[in-house]
Amino acid sequence: MISILRKLPVPAYIVMMLLLCIPAYVKWTESRLHSRIVHHCYDPKLMLEECFLTYYQREAKAQGVEVALKKLHRHMKNDPTLTTNCHESMHEIGHVAYDEYGSIAKAYAHADYSCWGGYLHGVIEESLRGKNLKDIPGDSLRTLCDGSKAKGKKSFEHFSCVHGIGHALMFISDNDLPQALIRCDDLADTWETGQCVNGAFMQNMFSKYNDHHSKYLPTSDLHFPCSIAREKDQDACYQVQGRLILDALNWDFTKGF
Repeated sequence: MISILRKLPVPAYIVMMLLLCIPAYVKWTESRLHSRIVHHCYDPKLMLEECFLTYYQREAKAQGVEVALKKLHRHMKNDPTLTTNCHESMHEIGHVAYDEYGSIAKAYAHADYSCWGGYLHGVIEESLRGKNLKDIPGDSLRTLCDGSKAKGKKSFEHFSCVHGIGHALMFISDNDLPQALIRCDDLADTWETGQCVNGAFMQNMFSKYNDHHSKYLPTSDLHFPCSIAREKDQDACYQVQGRLILDALNWDFTKGF
């Protein structure tokens, strides 16, 4: 068999590889088409990730947070495309949760920890909506997550809250990454600051997948913004930079490494 394959011309190899890729491509296409139908997203110009955000925000506002969460989990069971892109959808449900329950503590009492804590991040974002970054006292940021320490300092609940502050600082500052990082320094200790910084870089990354891009996304320099970040922030930056690098290289892991 191997000897026969060795005798094949290069074009034949190419055809064989294409034929082997067809089933995977068909499955990928069917998954994304299924997602668009489920989420009523028929505009081909609209990124699928943006469709998810719009859909669950609308569902949470119309039917309530609990219903939206149940619907998201039900869809995730049959929708692998949503499963890998649910974090930002949870942000949107978290926004509505803060308004529905009236406080961070009450919204956290109904917390959903799936999708990398996106719900919790959204709650914190909404709690700071409409505020000017420069006008928020340092003491307010330091005490914002006091209620999340009930399960222990550095618990997942506490982590999600301070990490969410990083998302929120980007959210209210029009993605002003350098200023968001400076305000993370106002938190109680180096651990909290580090989680906040990571959240800011993560929100910078996620801006690529919505309609409000950050100017701190990489273009020709795939190490940007890590290449201009403060030395103490570079580790947190590179924790999320991998996805941006792979996106730019069409997910070629060899080139990425």
